[in-house]
Amino acid sequence: GQDAPLVAQTLNLLANLYTGREAFSQAEALYLRAIALWERAPGAEDHPLARSLHNLAVLYVKQGAFERAEAHLRRALALEEHAPDATPLMLARMLMNLASVQLSQGRADQAEPLLHRALTLVEGERGPEYIDVLYGSLIHLADLHRGRGRYDLALPLYRRVLSLVTRAYGEQHLYVSRTRKAIADTYRDQGRYRRAEALYRRVLANEERNGEQNLHVVTTLHRLALLQLAQHRIGGAVESLTRALTLSERRLRDEALDLSESRLEALLRFPRELAQLIYALPRRYPRDPRVRRLALS
Repeated sequence: GQDAPLVAQTLNLLANLYTGREAFSQAEALYLRAIALWERAPGAEDHPLARSLHNLAVLYVKQGAFERAEAHLRRALALEEHAPDATPLMLARMLMNLASVQLSQGRADQAEPLLHRALTLVEGERGPEYIDVLYGSLIHLADLHRGRGRYDLALPLYRRVLSLVTRAYGEQHLYVSRTRKAIADTYRDQGRYRRAEALYRRVLANEERNGEQNLHVVTTLHRLALLQLAQHRIGGAVESLTRALTLSERRLRDEALDLSESRLEALLRFPRELAQLIYALPRRYPRDPRVRRLALS
């Protein structure tokens, strides 16, 4: 009826709330109801339907359901491109998210032109609503170049991102730490170990100010350990891995019962990755007592 668009909009907003709480089953059901109402509403515009499809696709990305996410993103993008009230920001966000899905599936050749299109739409914009899209598009493009060994293209993009997010959010923001870690990873890949370690330790110091059990501390310690192993600094690597494993297990013990299924899976992933690395060390360093103690701990 005539109230269908209003009901669909309300359902979409409620689904957004459930998504924010990681109640994904409830959110999916609400998005699907909203989409069905938009599709049946007489004279309904493409724009709100595209938004609901996009929101549902983002939910599927959070669940790792990339094929379903891509199908909804493609449909949302096709609708948004022809909607009379389409905005460059929303088009860029959809392009960026579609590229992200393709990168997650190893389809960099398809993702790269989408990222360039997204950047063209928001290039030069500096409002706060544009920062996320600029950050995501630039960081994905830099990651893509780094994955292909194009460090001369990746590093300038990472540095541009770092300047952008530092000005926008300040030193303590997660985007700043993530970007510095990406630059450090690039230095590590290039064998520029001293520069990489300096950045890892700078990031670590900032993350520790937000609490030692911060999950990001664990991932930075993991990266630092990989760097130390690349230099055969087994003592430093064992120390970093021991601390990372202790923090990860403590956080899992303290918070597991209060976490959603997706967050619990993310939290469990790090102990598994650390354990795999630790159990492989005795084969590389069979006579080192520090390695044996770590593997048996």
